[in-house]
Amino acid sequence: MTKRTVETLCREVDNMVNNLLHLSRHRFVLWLAAQKKLLTKDRMADMGIGYDKAACVLCDQDGPEDHTHLFVDCEWSKAVWSGIEQWLGVQVPQVEANMVLQFIQNKHWCRMKKEVIAVVHGARIYFIWQARNWKIFKGITVNTSSIVQQIQFIVRGRIEMFIDTKQARKCIGYLEALCN
Repeated sequence: MTKRTVETLCREVDNMVNNLLHLSRHRFVLWLAAQKKLLTKDRMADMGIGYDKAACVLCDQDGPEDHTHLFVDCEWSKAVWSGIEQWLGVQVPQVEANMVLQFIQNKHWCRMKKEVIAVVHGARIYFIWQARNWKIFKGITVNTSSIVQQIQFIVRGRIEMFIDTKQARKCIGYLEALCN
């Protein structure tokens, strides 16, 4: 890739991460995931921090717990994404976090729809990361359907805050369908 292409891709990802609908904590975790900077077991082992490259705590599959497994290949994460896609009514490829953001940016949707779907993606990344950490550090197992419900609740609240804006009126039918 040329330097210009890389800069363009970074700008597209930044546009999808830095929108007003995101909660700050979701935005931060999404930004780290898009850069593959979250401290997964695989990354910590590579840094020499005392974690072995053990099985994923969410799906118990063997193999390294890295960004690709945790957010793309993990069966538990796929169940969350499946529930969200049914609610959204939109098919988004299950690929790396930054590639999903690029996909959203390149779609010919109104700006508000792009931002809502980016927020859903950010919330998904955040709650998967939180569920992983709760299982490791607190011994709490989180149900995938409760994650989907939390994401729906948060996104509906964020939509309601911005529903009267000029941008929202351009895709009001879609937004109202999500809120019902």
